[in-house]
Amino acid sequence: MKKTLFIIVLFTLIGKSGFSQDMFRFGVGTSLKDSTSFIQTISFDFNRTESVKEKSGKSLLYNKNGIYLTPSSDVNLGEGTTSSENNVTFQFSLGKVFLGELKNENLKQHQFNQGLELSPSFTADKSFKEYLYYGQISYQLNWIGSKFTDSDPEKDYVKKGFLFAISPFVNLGQRTSKSLNANNFYSVAGLILETKYRLLTKDKKDKPIENRVFKLSGDLFAILSENDSIYDNHLAGKLKCSTDKRISKKLFWNISYKIGNDGPIYKDFHALETGLKLKY
Repeated sequence: MKKTLFIIVLFTLIGKSGFSQDMFRFGVGTSLKDSTSFIQTISFDFNRTESVKEKSGKSLLYNKNGIYLTPSSDVNLGEGTTSSENNVTFQFSLGKVFLGELKNENLKQHQFNQGLELSPSFTADKSFKEYLYYGQISYQLNWIGSKFTDSDPEKDYVKKGFLFAISPFVNLGQRTSKSLNANNFYSVAGLILETKYRLLTKDKKDKPIENRVFKLSGDLFAILSENDSIYDNHLAGKLKCSTDKRISKKLFWNISYKIGNDGPIYKDFHALETGLKLKY
């Protein structure tokens, strides 16, 4: 188990090199669900981070003519399922983005975009007894915008940025259960929502950098086919909200709240956390 986890973490850190991403987070918090008064959380994230203007879609490996390839991973090490989603997730996404017209209004810009995405995915619980192998198909809509500080091009820079995104999705695949020694067809359908608001400032080299980030995200999905011994409900989902404040060039202070449940074992979590987040 330790060797497997080390390989996952190493892949996560190496794969992120050269991109502006959330890399590592260490924090403490409290579970709001049970009697646990103090929890430690460590997370390794390799998730898609939108650029300020977000003109060219979400691309890390390849982006040409609106077609992109994007790897992502999420590894959470928490105390109990009340503090994190209790899973390890890897995705490799192939997508096509259809950019809308970029509109300018005084010192503001905004754009409405659409996209289609296919994502082969793997999810497991922390004990690696429950596995989900599936493909995710999603239709993505997002509205992005920026507000500039000055009409003088030499002094102008993006002061504020925002994103609102909605994505209907379907997951189709297989559950492999070591605890039940069984394989089952896995299928869910639902909706992902995300909104993000950024405040920027200038660094010592007079370049714009993020100073504070506010984010609200969540999903809700209907379980069409699952192993009833694992989860006998027909709905699942989660809600997360967080704020990041820059305290040095690449280090942020983070506060987050989250509630809900998620596959592969659908254990409820409800936690308030604070910690440090490293970006690069």
